[in-house]
Amino acid sequence: MEVPADETAEANSPGFGVAAIALAGTSVPIAAALTVLMGFAPLYPFIFVVTLAIVLAIGLPVFRWVRRRPTWGWTLAGGFLTGAIVPALVLMLLPTADTASSGGVQTVVDGAYTWAGWLQNLMAIGGFGLIGVVGAVMARLLVRWLMTGGLAARIAPGAVITSGVAAIWLVPWAATDRSCHNTMRDGRTSISPVAEFRLRATMQEWPAVQDEIDRFARENGWDVRADVRPDPGFPWFQVSVCREPGTYIFVTTAAFEQDQMSISVYQPQGGNSWQAPLRKLQDRFERRWPGRVNYSYGEYSTPRPPWAPTSPPPADAPLRPNQKTL
Repeated sequence: MEVPADETAEANSPGFGVAAIALAGTSVPIAAALTVLMGFAPLYPFIFVVTLAIVLAIGLPVFRWVRRRPTWGWTLAGGFLTGAIVPALVLMLLPTADTASSGGVQTVVDGAYTWAGWLQNLMAIGGFGLIGVVGAVMARLLVRWLMTGGLAARIAPGAVITSGVAAIWLVPWAATDRSCHNTMRDGRTSISPVAEFRLRATMQEWPAVQDEIDRFARENGWDVRADVRPDPGFPWFQVSVCREPGTYIFVTTAAFEQDQMSISVYQPQGGNSWQAPLRKLQDRFERRWPGRVNYSYGEYSTPRPPWAPTSPPPADAPLRPNQKTL
């Protein structure tokens, strides 16, 4: 009796146990890479669990489909499907906002995606699909290694479990920002500002605010990081400047306060060395925007603190045509 070619190929192909081990092992570096790329090092355990669940729930059925056609083409297609299907369902099935934009381009209008919105979604889905392709290549190589039998097959389950558990501690440690921009790099879990003030500035003035911060950083030898997106659909302003041994000034839009910016300073190393630079930065703001610096926090207002610079005099009113100076 002649056995069909498809059944013979499936009988000689790796079983689901081997596939599960290979897919679980692939989840470790993929989750680690996603964690580092997104900058969410403390969330690695959560990202790993979600990645593992997706890979096993979708990857194993896809594996059964691919092992009947064990070519590289089908392998890459299966990997793309595994990586893309969940973000595709999330983006396509969940309700959208009434309106949204990205980079000043409308992506959602009246609850419906524009062409730019669809293109943005397809790029996001394609990105996760490419991650799935990389995972498929890694999984196939792992399967080939496991199918050699002997010592490799015996130690593989323990190696996968060990690497997954070890990465829970190693990935956050390796991805931790050790610069002065991380005020909790010494291991503390919380920190409060030692001083702060507010600046009234509209979104149209954000580039000017960022320019003043950049000039302050250049003139005083501070390091600056900025993420500024004056997008009406998703406004975002976060700029930080810091200098060793750790003084850190953070400028962002004040929560629930329209046209208000919050400037906070942190001093994890202790001492009062923050006062002089904060006075310099505040003085720049007050000279460029007289009367716009304040110490109000919602309904509460406090007087000018002792560390703040003396408020500059208001600008002279323009002369009338028939008015002369002495």
